[in-house]
Amino acid sequence: MKIQSFFIQTFLIFTTFLFLSCTKSDEKDELTYQEKEIIFLKEFREKVREDWKVEKMVIAKSYLNESQYDSVVYNLGRIFINNIYNDPINADKYNQLEAYFHINNEVIPFRSNLLSTPDLKGVVGLVESNYYIPFPVPLNSDYFSEEYLFLDKYFFGDNYRMILSEDGKTWTWKGLNRFIREIVLVKI
Repeated sequence: MKIQSFFIQTFLIFTTFLFLSCTKSDEKDELTYQEKEIIFLKEFREKVREDWKVEKMVIAKSYLNESQYDSVVYNLGRIFINNIYNDPINADKYNQLEAYFHINNEVIPFRSNLLSTPDLKGVVGLVESNYYIPFPVPLNSDYFSEEYLFLDKYFFGDNYRMILSEDGKTWTWKGLNRFIREIVLVKI
């Protein structure tokens, strides 16, 4: 009797284990991180290709200026995201951003390589000037406008962590290593 009950219990446990361990063959495997990253970058690209008002730019105090406090510039201009496309070499991994900074009456082009953040909630990228300099021209600060020199000092050459709000109407850029602490962009 005990032996028979032992076999029945063993059979039930074994059958339960087999039943629970079987999976349907048509179930899809979960996406890998790289696949999630590619999907995120494609969706991000479509969300930010717009015209953005530079609502606020917070410039950190530094040893280069006399201020002991952070400086805040409101309504500086606008940024028009002209194009975001796949990098020709690493097509799925990087987004190339081409944009224009409209400040006063100047239109200054810039670019950036965008990488997704590890948490897939934003992107990071180095912002570089895309200004065309005709040669041969002696390069000095007299050649460039005051607006360009301002952006060159504070905006260009910095890495930013760029996070888009849930509703897609606010885009916050956090400066990672130079003068800019934060830039808040609002969709126009």
